[in-house]
Amino acid sequence: IVPVLKSFSKQNKIGIIFGRERIGLLNEEIDLCSLIAEIPSSEEYPCLNLSQSVLIFIYELFKNIKFIPEPNIYGVVQVEELENFFGQLENLLLDVDFLDKNNPEFKMKAIRKIFGRCYLTKNELNLLYGIIRQVRNMEHIIKRKLTEKKSERQKII
Repeated sequence: IVPVLKSFSKQNKIGIIFGRERIGLLNEEIDLCSLIAEIPSSEEYPCLNLSQSVLIFIYELFKNIKFIPEPNIYGVVQVEELENFFGQLENLLLDVDFLDKNNPEFKMKAIRKIFGRCYLTKNELNLLYGIIRQVRNMEHIIKRKLTEKKSERQKII
């Protein structure tokens, strides 16, 4: 996680969120995170207090930050852009009955995790928006093809 944080922080604001001492982070809070790190602990006593967690995480971060090569994730889209994309994607997936209208979050959580691991660039996000636009245009394409087939049949008759 250190190489990704190092590279990502050069062009983006990042935040590090620590869970509560007793219960960690809520599922809704985890869903908003792009990366998740876990500090291994004892099975007999799996909880660390907040100050211990912060100390371990920051120690590991600074111990490794100078020596680890960073992946190439320049130009990664901002969180606001990604959230807008997720909103449009969710609306599309609801419209095509891919998501359950009563519980769209179930599959959207998995979709968010997939895209969260991708570090999408603006060009890649624009490509995905193009796919959404094309799927939205399918109704017009289908109508045009049906009209073409109908006119072909009329020529035969």
